[in-house]
Amino acid sequence: MKKIFSIILLCLLFIGCTSAKLISSTTIPSEKETIYISFDNMQATVNTGGFVVGNTFFAGTDTASFNTLENRIVVKNSLIEKGYKVTQKIENADMILYGGCESSEIQSVVTLLLVDVKTEEEYILSKGSYGMGMDLKGDMKGALKNALKNIPNK
Repeated sequence: MKKIFSIILLCLLFIGCTSAKLISSTTIPSEKETIYISFDNMQATVNTGGFVVGNTFFAGTDTASFNTLENRIVVKNSLIEKGYKVTQKIENADMILYGGCESSEIQSVVTLLLVDVKTEEEYILSKGSYGMGMDLKGDMKGALKNALKNIPNK
């Protein structure tokens, strides 16, 4: 009985720790297809508890950056799968995908904003969250994948 209860509790915890939310959306013009990726460079640090050695307590922390090569590859591959082109030169882009992340001990929340390069018109504002608490880097990546779900196919 305890095993079944534990499995149900784990499933509810997992379901409650992941979400994607489309905040606002406008139709992206068909001629807009090339995206430049711009991520926030801030590092997040969260408390992970601590441990005791002898009589000394060592506080545990986990630090991670949202602006990593791995996260950029996740975004690039997702955008290409959706039919967009990704450029490393802003002057070649039709749109900019801004990305930022906020993290706590409970979850990470990624916000993505897709705007027109010239007019700064907002096309998509999306938030994704994820929080299994295993590690900060994993929570950020999960939240990013959830936020990407709201970007429409070309």
